Amino acid sequence: MSDVTEIYTWYSYRRDEQPLVSINWNSLISAVKSVNLLIDSLPQEHRQRIEEPKPFLDQDSFNPQGWVGTYNLGGSLLRVIPNPELLSREDFYSMVRELIGWAEYVGPFFEDFLRFYCCEPTFKFLFPLSYSNHLKTYTELIVSHFIPRRIVSEEKVGYELSGPLVWSKALYTFLGQQNTLVFKKTRTNLNTLTNMLLVRFHAEILKDINAVYRQITCSFSNEFGELQQAIKTSILYHNEFIGSNPWNSLLQQSVVEDFESATTYQKLRNEARGVWSELVDLWESYRSKKSELTNFGKRFDSAIKPLSKLYELWCLKKLCEILNIDNDKIKNFSQLIFFEMQEQSCKLHYGRSLHEFSGILSNLGIDPGIPDFLIQCDREILCVIDAKCKTELRLHDMQRFLSYLLDYMYPRRNKMTGIILHAKSTEEISHLRVRDLDLYLVPMLPSSFERIKPQFEQLLTSLFSSAIPT
Repeated sequence: MSDVTEIYTWYSYRRDEQPLVSINWNSLISAVKSVNLLIDSLPQEHRQRIEEPKPFLDQDSFNPQGWVGTYNLGGSLLRVIPNPELLSREDFYSMVRELIGWAEYVGPFFEDFLRFYCCEPTFKFLFPLSYSNHLKTYTELIVSHFIPRRIVSEEKVGYELSGPLVWSKALYTFLGQQNTLVFKKTRTNLNTLTNMLLVRFHAEILKDINAVYRQITCSFSNEFGELQQAIKTSILYHNEFIGSNPWNSLLQQSVVEDFESATTYQKLRNEARGVWSELVDLWESYRSKKSELTNFGKRFDSAIKPLSKLYELWCLKKLCEILNIDNDKIKNFSQLIFFEMQEQSCKLHYGRSLHEFSGILSNLGIDPGIPDFLIQCDREILCVIDAKCKTELRLHDMQRFLSYLLDYMYPRRNKMTGIILHAKSTEEISHLRVRDLDLYLVPMLPSSFERIKPQFEQLLTSLFSSAIPT
């Protein structure tokens, strides 16, 4: 098991001091460079909604900024968690556990969230290449030695003896034919489970490494030149192997063979000897680790991601709970969720810019802002909600939020309602009323949510009641 070192967000750590003194600095430089390239490659419409600056690293210090997750440094792991002055360890891990559990229900949604807002470890790029190199080594060993063959014995009938006589049938009359002999004819073929596994392994690696190459090429142009060249070399090798004689004759059958079957696996294990047994071990390891990479929860936990988005996503989950939104309605990352409340058809908008509701900025030729959440009933915006993973709000936070309220609500409603969800450890909702504006500050943390929930439900219920036509 790899050693894990924990550090905090928004803190600058020196290379020659604990806890980074034992970290391989060159590996960290490479990892941070890769993460920053991945951040730059995120879709523009989503990247502009990320508040945190990119992680910073030079020859002497490292500041992860507001990005949490795990840097894989080969023999060790560097895990970034929130500064406890902002968010306690208990609350942070509670959020992560909740969201991982949620992923079991809304997997496709999480897949898109990972794509739009997270930097998954570059390990997923190196993963198939690493196994490709191991497979090359085993392949060269195998082809330089005896390749397993199946011996097939068949009974033949003929006028000349071309094999051992079958004495039990050594009659001059066989199946109505006269003066013929029955004898055994043996032949060999390469249609063994071990040989088919070898071809299947090459085909699987080729498929996965091609996908990685396309992703890197589309996202990074020449930033990963050495990695791209190594992948191209591997692609060429695997292509040549499965296209060469005699392996090409096994390809079609190998891809349909069920190597996950317990019966097939047992036969494979019985058949495998020496280096072939090690090849089966390598195949098992590849399949096991590959399944981990497709596990939404594990990927989400380890991905380098902005803390603000993690908190925002947890707030979305809690909003869906309070609004009794079925998980089936949020399987896709459409950013628009339909629900019913008090016999009204409503919509929860997540991270959307709604030009049709912009009463000021759109008329000035300016793109309207993008609040975290908007609740719409009928043809009106009922309230604007923003999630802030902060204990104290600042001037620019309020300036932006008030601009959302004015633009989306003031031209259409006599009353404006804004809700800010923040990470303060209080258990009371604060309410500020200024003329036609109602502003609510709702503390949202796992440790206090159950005590805040009844107040929040009552607040939202009153908002929906006010929207019912009289």
